Amino acid sequence: MLKLRLTPRHSMYETVIYIMKMKSLKPEIRDISEIELKELEGWGIRSYDEIIYKYVSYDTFYKIIENGSLYYSTSDKFNDPFDSTNEFLDFTIDNEKHLEKIGADFFFKFLSSEGGKNSVLTDEQNNELLSNLSLSLSKTFEELKGKIGISCFSKHYNNQLMWSHYADKHKGVCIGFKFKNFQNYIQKSVGYFDSITPINQLNHEVLSIYKWLFAKSRVWSYENEIRRIKIDQTGLIPFEKDEIVELYFGISFLKQIRLPP
Repeated sequence: MLKLRLTPRHSMYETVIYIMKMKSLKPEIRDISEIELKELEGWGIRSYDEIIYKYVSYDTFYKIIENGSLYYSTSDKFNDPFDSTNEFLDFTIDNEKHLEKIGADFFFKFLSSEGGKNSVLTDEQNNELLSNLSLSLSKTFEELKGKIGISCFSKHYNNQLMWSHYADKHKGVCIGFKFKNFQNYIQKSVGYFDSITPINQLNHEVLSIYKWLFAKSRVWSYENEIRRIKIDQTGLIPFEKDEIVELYFGISFLKQIRLPP
């Protein structure tokens, strides 16, 4: 069990606030190692830079063409409870390396060397402090959801269920995009899971974030989803006109178009 030291004049609340001010807990999204890459691929989460397809209604298609932009939503607007749920993440802090990763190690070393005035925390104080730190990290991920934009696509243009569910019952359009800009974007296939198995975020910092962003329930596997994620931006984001490379119109598309007499 990780035991911490604290001078008597510092309360649990003051300690947590101090740490939060000294170092903001911001999860880092960066390149992953070969080992992590293989584990992600085992889950079905792979980089994908081929043509990807967005199924939309005619009205949405018109807005996309008119504005030259796509809407990047936040995951809390999605309809799958697996989407970016913190249940995939275990925020337990139980060793010195964990404290180092969140910037708390320096603070505790400072407290424990203050002129011999330190004292070992009681088990209750120790657990309360570690719990508060874990909770702060969890809240950081909740806040992060509102800053990451996600646009959803499919690998295929001829999926009948996708035409029914997302293209206004075959009256809409399927747009094929071949994106060229990957700066500050992550584009990967979604991994589908039967159940939620949490992994410790501090033991697997990068791996856990990718799973958090690209995991869905297996009931959605028919979508063959590709996610294009924009870091630190949501809402309408422009694309290059020549990034639209294919267009498919639903079999009922003409039923809603009013042609001149």
